[in-house]
Amino acid sequence: MTNPKTKAIIFAHYPYALQKLWGMTLLEKLVRQLSVAEIEECIIVFDKEKVITDVLRSDFQKWHKIGVRSVQIEGDEVTTLSKILEEDSNPFIVLQGNAILDSRIIIALKEKVTADKPVQVSSGENSPFAFSIKNDQLSSTTSHSIQELISDLPREVIKTSEMDSYIGSMRRRQEPFLFKIDSESEIEKASKIAFTAIYKGATDFITKYAWPLPTRLMVHWLSPTNITPNQITYVSMILSFGAIPFFFMGWFWPAWFMGTVMSFLDTLDGKLARLTLRTSETGHWLDNASDTIYLWLWYAGIGWYFSEDLLNFSYINTIAAWSLVGLFTIDKIVTGLFKKLFGAQLHDFAPIDWHARIYIARRNPFLVVLLIGLVINQPVFSLHAMAIWQTATCVFHMIRFIYLPLSGQKHQVTR
Repeated sequence: MTNPKTKAIIFAHYPYALQKLWGMTLLEKLVRQLSVAEIEECIIVFDKEKVITDVLRSDFQKWHKIGVRSVQIEGDEVTTLSKILEEDSNPFIVLQGNAILDSRIIIALKEKVTADKPVQVSSGENSPFAFSIKNDQLSSTTSHSIQELISDLPREVIKTSEMDSYIGSMRRRQEPFLFKIDSESEIEKASKIAFTAIYKGATDFITKYAWPLPTRLMVHWLSPTNITPNQITYVSMILSFGAIPFFFMGWFWPAWFMGTVMSFLDTLDGKLARLTLRTSETGHWLDNASDTIYLWLWYAGIGWYFSEDLLNFSYINTIAAWSLVGLFTIDKIVTGLFKKLFGAQLHDFAPIDWHARIYIARRNPFLVVLLIGLVINQPVFSLHAMAIWQTATCVFHMIRFIYLPLSGQKHQVTR
């Protein structure tokens, strides 16, 4: 017997369901989240006839392949739901159109669609409805609204407060959110929660403290447009690789400027992709493939420029150059091997790793150190300072690489 296809129903006649947030309506955001969760079809219920293309962005089909169709309410919510279930034997996820919800809620419901009774995810007393249901689970009822129906049905309830709060891709903990927009004041709340949810927890101090405000402003401006995250990634890559010859030639001011703009764009593209649900394997691959390469060449460039003889180890600049490039390479191997062997990132394994990630040697700290060297007119200071910083980073990671397997300590996701 083949597994049933999971489909979805969104009741979109609620006030604010067509309210725009981060460049799209709440309704479209839900549809995109369903698509990312690999839900095959979504039925949108309106209180009057609507054309689907009128409520979805023009770039929707470019990023999402989920089937979308609309129906009109017949009588009341429960009658309409009953008719849809009668015509389709597949299990459905049912969502309230003015809801803001964490994508983990959709995943949790999808995993439960074969349960013997409906499964509801709830965030509390005023929670919007979000539940899974099959035709044989909808018994005769006198309820007219979905909220009444779900309260009357025998069901399993999953509380958001009891769900796993760890988000591996974001290296952070955050309780899954689920609430509805039913007033103007809720819109700003939703905006802040959604933005916080897609910002990595374990990251360097520039990304963590300097970039959030300008990034949020830029995403707010860019999200309604058809400028794609991948286009921003391409510009970022041009700058990152374009800065390489400037490092080798010792033209550090333009190199620093290009690197700093690139640093901001590298933050911006991911935030824009996640908030507008326009992520792609191409963008992910480009980001990961280029990160190590260009930074290695930046380090090699500044080391080359200040080393008169790369084989003369009696010269302090040569030692600094080899230390920076060599230990950066070893550090990448150590952290990559740890993930390969233990299936978890070393950067947020335990609280000490999470906090260390803010200050370890990386691109943004290098740009800060380079700026200091340029301001005091001693750019060679940047080479020496980063060599010391990279040495401390590599030693720390090697100690953790050896200690953690011996200690039997578990990654925070399993605690």
